[in-house]
Amino acid sequence: MDPLQHRRRRRLYVPALTALLVGLAAGGATAQEQPAPPAEAPQAVAEAIAEVTAPGAEERPPIEKLSRPRPTRALLIAEQRAIEARRAEAARLARSRSVQGALRRALLLREIDQEEHDAMRRSWYRAGVAQQRLGGTRGAELGAVLNQVRSLAQRRMLGPSRINAAILSVRRNAEVWTSRPMPRSGADVSFPRDDRVYRYIPGQGVQMHPLASFGVANALARACISTKKTCRERRLRRLLDDLLEVSVFRSGYRAWEYGYAFGTGSPPWVSGMAQGTAVQAFARGARALDNRIYLDISRSALGAFERRPPQGVSVGTGDRRRYVMYSFAPSQHILNGELQAVAGIHDLVAFSGDGRARALFERGERGVRASVKDYDTGAWSLYSQGGAESNLHYHRFTTVQLRGLCRRTKQPAYCRAKHRFRDYQKEPTTVRIGAVRGAWAGRASRIGFSVSKVGRVWLRVDGPGGRSFERTMRLTRGRHSVVWTPPRRGTYTVRIDARGLSGPAGRTAMKVQVVHPKPKPKPKPKKKKPAKKTKASS
Repeated sequence: MDPLQHRRRRRLYVPALTALLVGLAAGGATAQEQPAPPAEAPQAVAEAIAEVTAPGAEERPPIEKLSRPRPTRALLIAEQRAIEARRAEAARLARSRSVQGALRRALLLREIDQEEHDAMRRSWYRAGVAQQRLGGTRGAELGAVLNQVRSLAQRRMLGPSRINAAILSVRRNAEVWTSRPMPRSGADVSFPRDDRVYRYIPGQGVQMHPLASFGVANALARACISTKKTCRERRLRRLLDDLLEVSVFRSGYRAWEYGYAFGTGSPPWVSGMAQGTAVQAFARGARALDNRIYLDISRSALGAFERRPPQGVSVGTGDRRRYVMYSFAPSQHILNGELQAVAGIHDLVAFSGDGRARALFERGERGVRASVKDYDTGAWSLYSQGGAESNLHYHRFTTVQLRGLCRRTKQPAYCRAKHRFRDYQKEPTTVRIGAVRGAWAGRASRIGFSVSKVGRVWLRVDGPGGRSFERTMRLTRGRHSVVWTPPRRGTYTVRIDARGLSGPAGRTAMKVQVVHPKPKPKPKPKKKKPAKKTKASS
């Protein structure tokens, strides 16, 4: 493991380790009565516990009796002045708008040590040099990532907790754009001994994807819980620790932010779905690895569901809340995201019995349960409330999420919706054709029809002279129409095949009688006006 990464992980576990050691001291038990450190604890934690609980540890002299010189008054004054100077410089650097200033402030606040600070500055400098040498798309992509970090510094948002994630993004992009093959749009990029998911976002470089990363962690933890034969404990522990390393403290809670712009949102933003999956992954990891430190980390991410956008994802009042997908779009409600957020909090409650998590689960569950019916069109599901229909992937994913909450809560609303959404995939599309009025040869007519769900529609018209019209369209549910001009009089057959996203097709046909247009009426002869008499003629 990289020494810098190892030291960062030691600091991440300091609060939990301190609480554990205080508990050991308060218990007053002898070393023989203390349990052995769990094998799954990080190496730094295990070493510290072993040192405190070793035989004879209780007999060691107190610190003041150790044989080392006492600090003089002058030395104490000098140390106090150094501390005050460091604090004053850190306060001054809080107004800095540069990446170097943010790194220096993190060093002063002891969030990183000197070696980490120097390594991060080297990474930042080398990435800037590489970007100037690169050309074309590679230079533009690396430059976009550097500008994202500069933007955080300019907005004074590159605090000590964001340093790790920001510099990691710079390092990964410098590696990709200087020595890797060009990735295709939307492709995932992997790195040795790093199971976090990185995705290429054209125009914004390679970015860590929190939701996909926690999806991998969830799959590993689920395998460990269900059967030990396929459990990969070392990989799961490493992935959870890597994800902990890039977490950010946002408005007092632990968050995993997105570092790229999406839709109307600019970075950094959080997702209720990703936060819920993070809560779930660390809760499952605690169970799979028998490590309660991960439970504390899971609880520390709950603040996202207590704060309103843009700091958090909680909207609504009283005992019904909605945990929205995007912190920058509080009015957009996406069913699969809200279901996943609630399911993730539920799993923390199941594994820990945490009262705070239980209250958040109950509020969110009431809110999303009351809204499930609003996503049901009667033939398919909506992706967002009041919005467009889901594609096949999201329809199936939502069905899986409903099945999960049905199993967890036994609520009929989820169970009924699960059955309906599953059956919609087997039902053919319902197609209806409206009456075609005034179909005259050589004149445009309108064919109106409706389909019950999103899919591909094939419309064709056959008549005396063969096929006179054909069109293939991808349409959403509802009413539609096309313009058709019959070439001649006679009987025509309008046929429509509509195939939904899941496969089953609906068909219908209708006869249309086309006649010659009525002859235009002959214009009536104009009456001649009598000539006006003039004075000469009179």
